[in-house]
Amino acid sequence: MVHLQKIVWNAGDLDAEGRPIFVVAQRFSGQVLGAFTPDGSMIGFSLAFADRQPGHIHSHRVAVLPEWQNAGIGRALKLAQREHALRAGFSVMHWTFDPMQDRNAWFNLVRLGATSHIYIRNIYGITASPLHAGLPTDRLLLEWDLQGERALRALAGEIIAGTKAECRIPLPPLKDRTDAAAQSQLRLAFEEAFASGLTVTGFDRDQQSYLLERR
Repeated sequence: MVHLQKIVWNAGDLDAEGRPIFVVAQRFSGQVLGAFTPDGSMIGFSLAFADRQPGHIHSHRVAVLPEWQNAGIGRALKLAQREHALRAGFSVMHWTFDPMQDRNAWFNLVRLGATSHIYIRNIYGITASPLHAGLPTDRLLLEWDLQGERALRALAGEIIAGTKAECRIPLPPLKDRTDAAAQSQLRLAFEEAFASGLTVTGFDRDQQSYLLERR
């Protein structure tokens, strides 16, 4: 799993989770799951920790090797996380993602039925990973009600598209998604929307925009 992080995210030693973190999560305070080929080769993993809120669990990492991406492995890991969490008595799962990543937005909000009303500035600090392009690691904090109506509808194959959306927050053009000014503009848009009581409930892939409803 340490090796997979370096392949998937180009993570350096300071940014990759070390072996002891996985041991602690597995033995004492969290959840560690792996995805394997029939011959036993690991192609993905997930890492989660119990949250300070009772009944909540925080999913920290989900990684899939590049050659196995877009094959349903990430979704299978999330579903396995959900099943394991429910058996362990958890009802809500949290995780963060980069709002500039449209594929992750579609997957998290539409395919899984998660929502978000919290924007966190530079949560992990500036990292050495080229994937972050030296930008602050701003993230949306997602909330996934594991047995909620949205999740059940999404997991049944329904497209959860934010049909009651009151407003949209568009992503910057693809060429500007590693630009600090574009990140700052997106940050302010989310923070203002959340302060007014709105929640992100969907993502429009065609128009590359987030859909928000009244909380």
